[in-house]
Amino acid sequence: RKEVLLTADGAAPATGTPALSGFWLQALQNHPAFEDLIQEYDAPVLEYLQDITTKLTDEKDSNVGFELTFHFATNPFFENTTLKKVYTTERTCIYRDEIDAKEVAADT
Repeated sequence: RKEVLLTADGAAPATGTPALSGFWLQALQNHPAFEDLIQEYDAPVLEYLQDITTKLTDEKDSNVGFELTFHFATNPFFENTTLKKVYTTERTCIYRDEIDAKEVAADT
């Protein structure tokens, strides 16, 4: 599926997902957790988003944190092709399956 999204047609625009322009923008805007966070000025940048990957910070304990890596196509907004956010988390109640973010760090 990823290859299909990233494969450009001859007339496709130069975006992150040329086969389905605006895929990640639509996905994030339609997700209940993010719909209120995506602003109008985010839209042009998110057009260049190719993928979002996740990784646990500790493979043995999924409650201590994770990182999100945003993979971008070459774009006019910034030079990096990846942006990473690392979330340090903790389980606040052993009786509920919820975690709270203690710290959020971003690299550039």
